[in-house]
Amino acid sequence: MSPKNGAPNEAKNAPQHFLAPLLAWVPKHPWMGFLMAMVICLGSLYSGMSIPVRLSLIDLLPENRESVRYSKEIASEIGGVGYLLVLVGPTDNPERYVPRLAEEFKSDPQLLYSYYERETYLLRDKAPYLLPENEFNALLTNVETLAFKGKTGGFLDLGLGDEDEEQKKIDESRVYFSELKEKYLHGKKSMEGKFERYFLSKDGRTAAFWMKPSFDAGLLEQSEALVQKVQDRTAALLPKDVPFRLWGRYTNHIRDVRQIRHDIILTGIASTVGMLVVLLFGMGTFRSAAMSVACVVISMGWTLGFAKVAVGQINVITGFLLAILAGLGVEYGIHLTRRFFQERSAGRSREEAFQVCYWNTGATLLSAALTSAGAFLVLTISDFRAFSELGLIAGFGILAIYF
Repeated sequence: MSPKNGAPNEAKNAPQHFLAPLLAWVPKHPWMGFLMAMVICLGSLYSGMSIPVRLSLIDLLPENRESVRYSKEIASEIGGVGYLLVLVGPTDNPERYVPRLAEEFKSDPQLLYSYYERETYLLRDKAPYLLPENEFNALLTNVETLAFKGKTGGFLDLGLGDEDEEQKKIDESRVYFSELKEKYLHGKKSMEGKFERYFLSKDGRTAAFWMKPSFDAGLLEQSEALVQKVQDRTAALLPKDVPFRLWGRYTNHIRDVRQIRHDIILTGIASTVGMLVVLLFGMGTFRSAAMSVACVVISMGWTLGFAKVAVGQINVITGFLLAILAGLGVEYGIHLTRRFFQERSAGRSREEAFQVCYWNTGATLLSAALTSAGAFLVLTISDFRAFSELGLIAGFGILAIYF
């Protein structure tokens, strides 16, 4: 029943709350509240756009976890996981350029070490180091057999053994060495040429130069700076007609992070446009749909800034959270807008409809928002940072959309 027919006026009976002056001021100055929200949003976006994206599992575990501490201690000694490679080529005889690269980067403080020769080549005259343990033990046994002429007691043997048995052991050891030599030399007289010296592609036109940075690839800013430095110094060192490219965990990590950021932006735009289209059909007017979506977008800006300040990073789970939050929180705008127009159609003024909408529907939606946010915030007690960060960001995001 409308107020014109004598029904109690909900707007006049609204509770006297500390927010009452604000709710009386907002309808009279709608653009001021919007501009305030936009200023916060733009500041949050400016801060949040530089938030790092972490892909490593170590970044998702508590800092005080024993495995995390040990991993960081080991990384400080032997460097991060993976390598940074310069692939020289395709060109003729690319291996002639890699010693120059080794000389160029041997004193770089960000690199623990570098190399371009295969380990097997460096150990080519130390064959026992290349043998599996069982073969190495067999080698020692047969060496002893020949050294002590088959006597089981070695130097302490009393000569009481069977001569035929000792000769049999000697013959077996000679056969063993003959087979071992054939296995590793393939009929050649020496090891020369048996082991490849350089890391070359199958066609021999691309050579690899390996570098071990002193930090993990997860430190994106340092990785980007190192990759750029190696790119510039290699380009200055090699002849102009010799192509090269960088590869390895460090360059791959940079590309992966950029791809994830691109995907986050793309999914955010797609979800926003999708919500606008659905709301346009559901709410019937472009203005109502646009207002609901605009409030969600502004809230996502707040949430991004909060994530930068409170969490400091985005992980593989929270990366696409903004698109999900938008779908969860857009209903608040739908309910408020529907109730507002319902009250207007019942004959209330804009101020009265605003009061009823916020004191009644708004209070009900606050309960829903607190319930949803609380369900996410419970995750903050988890030791697994992927869950705790998800809960903290999502809980704040739900409340940001509501307000």
